[in-house]
Amino acid sequence: MIRRWISFLRERCLFFTAFVLWGCALDALVQRAHGLSPKYSMATVMVVVCAQLMGAAIRARDEIKDFESDKRFYPDRPLVSGRISERELALLERVLIGAMLALNLLWPLAPAYMAVVAAYLVLMAKWFFMPGLISGNRLLALATHSPVNLLFNIYAMAFLARYHGLGAWGGKELFIASWMMMPVYAIEFARKTFAPRQEREGLDSYSSIMGPRAAAAAALALGIGHCALLAIFAGWLGIPAYAAIGAALFAAGFAAACARFLLRPETGNLNMTVWSVRYRLAVCGLLALSGLA
Repeated sequence: MIRRWISFLRERCLFFTAFVLWGCALDALVQRAHGLSPKYSMATVMVVVCAQLMGAAIRARDEIKDFESDKRFYPDRPLVSGRISERELALLERVLIGAMLALNLLWPLAPAYMAVVAAYLVLMAKWFFMPGLISGNRLLALATHSPVNLLFNIYAMAFLARYHGLGAWGGKELFIASWMMMPVYAIEFARKTFAPRQEREGLDSYSSIMGPRAAAAAALALGIGHCALLAIFAGWLGIPAYAAIGAALFAAGFAAACARFLLRPETGNLNMTVWSVRYRLAVCGLLALSGLA
């Protein structure tokens, strides 16, 4: 079973680079927002490791939730192909959540925050006890499931703030936790917005609910809105000018990809999806780099 867990994690949970950049960016923001000269530490490693554990737990549960649609559209995935069982995935999910809780009991800077995240993950696994209502509606699933990422951002910022001796929360922390979510939502909309020729019955997408242009416009608004807020509040958060300029260049690339889809949806969403990921990684990378400057 351990080998099957490792094989599943290698195949379906390759988040390492993204989470390292995210963790370093968040730590740099927390420190710069309070006038500190950023220094990375074991606290940075802690939030990155917990993020990886959470991401893997969510992926294990999603593999179970998506079993029926995966049988039709992704037959090579581990659960559908029989390379791992539902029982093994459910147990892996519990082990990963338990590992997060254990780490935060060993280093108890923000255990209550982590307990809230873990409780929310358990509720997500149960579809909040409303599977019939939520599972069939992509927008409702987004509204009920995506807050776990915001809760984790809040946990990570509380952990980092207490490690750096910054005391109580304030407006900056809440702004950063929410603002860091916008590129995640941009990616979510971009990768699940399809051209009419790409739509398939039974495959959930935002374009099937909102229409392809409206869904692409939502992705564009989230990405450009994130970049605009970065430019407006860079001074308030202590973000260096080169990070804001670099983010603007990648935002322009994402905007161009979205514009192409809006003008010609038949071209497909690949370019838009790739640029949404590039934008998020670039912003996190630039903010992480600011912690080394």
